[in-house]
Amino acid sequence: GKLPGYAIVRTLFAGVAPTDKPVGVALVEMENMHVIAFVMERHADGYLTIFLPSAPTPAVGSVYFAREDKVQTIDVSLKDAMMCISRLGVGADKLLAVATRPNARA
Repeated sequence: GKLPGYAIVRTLFAGVAPTDKPVGVALVEMENMHVIAFVMERHADGYLTIFLPSAPTPAVGSVYFAREDKVQTIDVSLKDAMMCISRLGVGADKLLAVATRPNARA
């Protein structure tokens, strides 16, 4: 309740995420850098629908389609990712530590 927009985003994601697999937090390679994103859907053609949240308001952002090889899912909670975004990147060490582990790519 203390994280701005968290309840809204969690509710939105709960309504659109597949019931058998929750929305995943990911790092997406874009223009020689990585951005925090949420995987919304996987497609049979190898593309993913991703939501790129804006900082410092993660409830606002843009929808993109990315090739799966450009998306690295990471094992962090939606709340941890949103906290990092809300704090303008402070706390990214936790996300990056998970991303650098072997087999972090899903």
